[in-house]
Amino acid sequence: MPEIYVDQVMETLDGDGNNVIKKQYNDAVTLCESMGKKISGLSAVELGKLGTRRYQLAIVPGKIVIRQESWGFRMSGEVLNPGECRFELSHQGDLTVKIPGHVVVYDLKEDTLEQEEKGLPEAFGLPFRPVSEEFGEVAPPEVQGTHEEFMGQQVVKWEYPDGATAVIWAEGQPWGFHIGPSEHTFAAPGSLVLQKTQKKGNFHLRMTTHSFTVGAPVDFDTFAIPETAAELP
Repeated sequence: MPEIYVDQVMETLDGDGNNVIKKQYNDAVTLCESMGKKISGLSAVELGKLGTRRYQLAIVPGKIVIRQESWGFRMSGEVLNPGECRFELSHQGDLTVKIPGHVVVYDLKEDTLEQEEKGLPEAFGLPFRPVSEEFGEVAPPEVQGTHEEFMGQQVVKWEYPDGATAVIWAEGQPWGFHIGPSEHTFAAPGSLVLQKTQKKGNFHLRMTTHSFTVGAPVDFDTFAIPETAAELP
């Protein structure tokens, strides 16, 4: 079983292709400017994170780790800061570590830790047993699949009648990863979704992969749990 790492970002877009949260922020800034207010806005780095959900997955023999976090904004106005619109980046997320029989969940915002003993199937979530699938038998006829290459890896791109698409890793069958269409939004044990677009109500979800490695040592610094974390009873 090779070490696997995936770093992904999802955005919610409106009908014009605008990031919904970023547009809300820009509209709020414009409104404050029209009222003659002083603006204390987000930095360029903060704007890069605003309106995104980041998902990182690491799978190594004996361990699965998932870090997911999202960024929004909040504004304080006249009551706290007369004559000024002050914007701040908000952040929330969690870090989940799964090993056979044990699950640890760390809340990134609250700096709290919760541990739970679980049986092997629930805690591990991936048997690492080979799967054997025929390409023509893993999807209904109305879902069309084509073989492609993505980040140096063989994948299958699935296209749905409603215009949704999903790109699935196709080289992981020896370790239990399926190539068929997946309902997962992000990469997950058993199905590594690497790209996805789908409609949700009046909006569109767009998930893209920024980094994907197979066989390279995983840097677990990003998955480290601070020693200051308070364990919940």
